[in-house]
Amino acid sequence: LSQKEIRDILYDVSMDFNLGNTFGIMDHVHQEYRHNGKISYHLNEEINRRRDRFQLLEIEVIFIDINGDYAVAHTRDHYRSSI
Repeated sequence: LSQKEIRDILYDVSMDFNLGNTFGIMDHVHQEYRHNGKISYHLNEEINRRRDRFQLLEIEVIFIDINGDYAVAHTRDHYRSSI
């Protein structure tokens, strides 16, 4: 994937979060993805916990490292309530 494609995916993730579409977020998660060393099930739990506290997410991309088939996106996530 290119940096633009990765940025587009992260934008989609933020939009899915804002719409409450956890399944849409998880559709973007690779089966081998690890969130702090844990399987994607735990990421799903973390998303739901954050959705309980916040309604809006904006993902600020700091930079993206691409190395062959692997990429690491360094982001700053901004969570807000809609009120």
